[in-house]
Amino acid sequence: MEEGRDYTPEEFEAMFASQEGSNRNKEVEQGEEEEEAGGSKPSGKVSYVWKYYEKVPVPNKPRHFRCVCTVCRDIKKIMKSYAWSIGTGFGSMSRHLRNDHGITASGVGSQTQTQLSGFMSEQAGGGKPFFYSQKNMIDHMATFVNLEELPFTYGESVNLENFNRLALQPSYSHVNRHTLKDRTMAQYKEQKKELIAYFANFDGRVALTSDTWTSKQNNPFMCVTVHWIDNDFFLQKRIIAFDIMEEKHTGYNIYLRLKKTLDKFNLTKKLFSISFDNASANTKCIDYVLQMDDILLNGDLVHV
Repeated sequence: MEEGRDYTPEEFEAMFASQEGSNRNKEVEQGEEEEEAGGSKPSGKVSYVWKYYEKVPVPNKPRHFRCVCTVCRDIKKIMKSYAWSIGTGFGSMSRHLRNDHGITASGVGSQTQTQLSGFMSEQAGGGKPFFYSQKNMIDHMATFVNLEELPFTYGESVNLENFNRLALQPSYSHVNRHTLKDRTMAQYKEQKKELIAYFANFDGRVALTSDTWTSKQNNPFMCVTVHWIDNDFFLQKRIIAFDIMEEKHTGYNIYLRLKKTLDKFNLTKKLFSISFDNASANTKCIDYVLQMDDILLNGDLVHV
C-alpha cells in the first residue's frame, strides 16, 4: 500500500482479495431480519445495497468506507451516507433504502415480479408493492414538472391524460394547474425547512454567488446561490434566495438582503467567500460583510 494515496473501493477489495483470498471481494448478502440486526452471514453473493450506494474510502483506514446513497443524489435530495467496513452488515443502509425509497432485497432482480409490484429498480417491479394514489401521483408530477421546467398547465393536457389512462393507469385523472402550483409550493417549503436544519448542523464553510438584475418586465431581482463540499467530499449547490428586490440596489441594501438570507439558513458564521461582479454597489456591500463576525483571514479571501 502506497503511503498517502487514496484508493478506490475496487482497488481496496482487489488488494485484500490477493492477501486473504477471493472471498474478500464479495460482500455479504443477508435477509431483512439479518440486516436489521446488522449481522453477517456469508453467502458468496454481492448484496443488493451496492446497486444504490457509492463507496468512498476513508483515508488511513483500510477496509473502511463512507457509503453514499446514489438514489438520494439522483433525485437531488441531501444525500444520506453511512460508515461501513468490509465484513460488517448493511442494516442502516437497507433500512434507508426501504423506508425512504421503497427498495427491498426481495424485490431487486426478481424475474417473477409483475409490472405493478414496485418501483426504483433496474427492472420493472423491483421494489415494494405498488398501490396507485392520486395524491402520490400529484406529488411526483410536481417534482417532474419542476425538474423539467414545464408549465403548471402540463397536468391539464388531454393528450397526457389519454396516454396515462390507456397505457399506464386507468384511474389517472388530470391535475389542475392550481393544484400543481400548490403542491410545488408545499414541496419548496418542505425542502427549505430540511436545508435549514441541515445547515444548522453543518460544521464547514460555504461560498456564495449573488447577482441583482432587472427583467424585461421591469421586475428587479436578487439571487443567492450557496456552494459547499459535504462530509463525503461531494460538491453541492443550492439556490437559497430568489427574490424581488424593490428597494434601490445600493451596497447597503444588497448587504441587508444577503445578511437576512445567511441568518435564515444558519450560515452567518460559516461564510468562506462571495463571488460578485465588479459593480460598485457589490464592492460597497463587501465593506459591510467584512464587519461581520467569524470572517476568515481578515476577509482577504471574501470577495472573488
